[in-house]
Amino acid sequence: MAAKKRAEEPPPNTLGWMVTFSDMVTLLLTFFVLLLSMCSLEAGKLKQVQKLTLEAMGVLFEGEKSELGFKTILTGDESVLFKGERAEVGLRTVIPTEEIIKEAVSVTEHVSERYARLKMKLVREQLLGTVEFEETEKGFDILLKDALLFNPGEAEINPEGTLVLSKIGEFIKDIEVDIVVEGHTDSVPISTERFPSNWELSTTRAVNAVKYLAEEVGVNPVKLSAVGYADTKPKVSNNTPENQAKNRRVEIVLVPKFL
Repeated sequence: MAAKKRAEEPPPNTLGWMVTFSDMVTLLLTFFVLLLSMCSLEAGKLKQVQKLTLEAMGVLFEGEKSELGFKTILTGDESVLFKGERAEVGLRTVIPTEEIIKEAVSVTEHVSERYARLKMKLVREQLLGTVEFEETEKGFDILLKDALLFNPGEAEINPEGTLVLSKIGEFIKDIEVDIVVEGHTDSVPISTERFPSNWELSTTRAVNAVKYLAEEVGVNPVKLSAVGYADTKPKVSNNTPENQAKNRRVEIVLVPKFL
């Protein structure tokens, strides 16, 4: 029996390395395409993200940035230049925290001192029962019961109310505050030809108080604003006549100007 011929072995594959090489080239090509796409992102979006980040760190912007290659940050006495992305012409101002704190303390102390003096004056004149004082997160709050300023269901300031507003206005007109006059009512509905609801009544009362402070007392109208809340912000529940009387009020809120 003839011996079987040994099966011939296939010749070694000398081109196998090309598979690995082609895979590597494909990966490199993908990588460079990715880099190219990242570099071509819209400049506006990148700047927007950059601006939001800087604002979160307390940087205030004056005008637009410039394409000069430096960013200027003012810190009081000196400027600091940062090399980095291309910047646009303008200044980025960082107001020192120490200055903000000093200014805030100074203004607040001045307002607080006037606030305390006004309170003592009203105590001497036995008006504190109808005028209350609160220090809240909004600022320094002066609360006046509606009966002190208005007749029931009306918005015209009565003679007693003009005297009280005059005393308050003289104390607050020359201090650096924003003055917000708020009108509030109880939950009892009103429906008259002039005031279809408590919204109109509370707003008109606040506006009339603002007009009196500006036109008769001489408070700078730029500082003044009026808002009516109707019965949406009660101090207490409207479940008794006594509580309803507490909710019918005008609030004069002094908001210190720190900057």
